Amino acid sequence: MKKPIWIVFEGIDGSGKTTQAKMLTDYLNRKGIKCLYKHVFETDAGEKISKIFIENSFCNLVEILLLCATRKAIWDEILT
Repeated sequence: MKKPIWIVFEGIDGSGKTTQAKMLTDYLNRKGIKCLYKHVFETDAGEKISKIFIENSFCNLVEILLLCATRKAIWDEILT
């Protein structure tokens, strides 16, 4: 099995990250490159962490660590 490549789109809300990611996914799949689009909060852990973001205010370090946790959860889901 080839090692997967992870492409991450970063930016502020409403900047077009989802649109660009879906367009890239469609393009790569049309070219025969197996590609999967997943939003960082589309896992069980991600949904819970998303609620924590909405309901609380944390310092930047805590927010970064929470985002790292969501990325780890999505990575584990993709590999299984």
